[in-house]
Amino acid sequence: MIKSFITLIRGSSYEASQNIIDANALTLLRQQIRDSTKDIENARKSIAIAQAQNKHEAEELLSIKNKIQELEGRVVEAIEQGKTELAHEGAEVIAILQDEQDEFEANQDKFERKIALMKKRLAQSEGRLRELQRGLRLAEVTDKTQRLGQSVSLPNGSTIKEAEETLARLTKKQAETDAIESAMESDDLATGFDQLSQKMADEGCGSPMKSRAEDVLKRLSSQTQQA
Repeated sequence: MIKSFITLIRGSSYEASQNIIDANALTLLRQQIRDSTKDIENARKSIAIAQAQNKHEAEELLSIKNKIQELEGRVVEAIEQGKTELAHEGAEVIAILQDEQDEFEANQDKFERKIALMKKRLAQSEGRLRELQRGLRLAEVTDKTQRLGQSVSLPNGSTIKEAEETLARLTKKQAETDAIESAMESDDLATGFDQLSQKMADEGCGSPMKSRAEDVLKRLSSQTQQA
């Protein structure tokens, strides 16, 4: 019983920790990506240091080879001049330099292979990090979308229909108002035109706009005379 109880506690603790991790997965992922980015930056620096050291050793190796080549030429001359002791002394130095050269070449070969392996692993890590960053962006967008869906209630069909009807009534009312204003503007223009025409007719410009008593008498008198 006690063992089962302990197992239950461990199981509950595990589930609780998993729930906490799930609830904060986005925050955890961001931090893990930041840590990975920092690790990759450190790896780049390590490779740069290794390459600089390898370059320095390559220069040292070239210097040794030049020394060997120079001494070999001098030893040959010493042999030709019969200076055996001096030639032997030079040969001893050459032997030491050759051992040093062999050691440099062996180390440099290993170093270059190690740098190549580091670069390969770095490239793989950078690719995986880019995939993680793309995944994070997608996860963030998805999280925001889900949160929006949970916090904002979408309008139902009946509410939309009511809004459309309100808009239709408003549009109709505005159209009627525009029509009335246009008609009033037309009446104002017509009235202004009639007043101006009447004023000009009264001043004797053009034919009269209204019938006058004098004109009626003149017309009737003319008819009487013709009869």
